[in-house]
Amino acid sequence: MQAIKPALSIDGDSPDRIMERSGTLAGFSKSRFVWEFGFLSDSDHAKAYGVSTTDFLFVLANKSGKTLATYHGFGADLPERFKWVINATLDHKGR
Repeated sequence: MQAIKPALSIDGDSPDRIMERSGTLAGFSKSRFVWEFGFLSDSDHAKAYGVSTTDFLFVLANKSGKTLATYHGFGADLPERFKWVINATLDHKGR
């Protein structure tokens, strides 16, 4: 089973939800996933799509896409819970 991106609403997103659809996986552990969403105003994506946010939205989710926690801000300031998932190491068998 592949990890499912969480469904959510992002302030400033377009009617077709381009920022939600463009979310990227920032990191994962065996059972948790951290997704990053949003286009900063000076980014190429914001200029191309005409939508932006003032900061990023990070979402901690399980494999089925259920949101467990959110954080608005920048990667350098992530809560420890998010950092732990991003920095998790898995052995060669994915554990």
